[in-house]
Amino acid sequence: MKKQDNVWNKNAYLGSTILYSNTKNSNYHMIFAGAEPLLQENIWKINFIFSYNPIYTTCKAGYAGNMCAICKLGDKIRFENYLGIKEEVSIKTGPGEEELHVKFFPIQFIKLTSIETDFITYEIHCI
Repeated sequence: MKKQDNVWNKNAYLGSTILYSNTKNSNYHMIFAGAEPLLQENIWKINFIFSYNPIYTTCKAGYAGNMCAICKLGDKIRFENYLGIKEEVSIKTGPGEEELHVKFFPIQFIKLTSIETDFITYEIHCI
């Protein structure tokens, strides 16, 4: 992972969670589920699994749905901003003292930089 301002460079293999939710009473995940080249040159179908698991309920049932985006290399894919990434940030607590905390960064969009059938590299642009 490489970060500059609110942009992270990341990669994902099949089954990798690429986005998380910021809601406290539910747990949404966006999972990379592969890519398929289409007949037109450099056009890909990027498959995702959108899953939901309730956290604070007695019923532990969840659900998942398939989603896809048709795009080419360099295209931006936008998601709702309750989705984003969780990253460790260091916070100065005093002179010479720092603490690591996990912070949620809401997503603006992801930009695909490399696409293979079972692997993608992408930039995550956050708000």
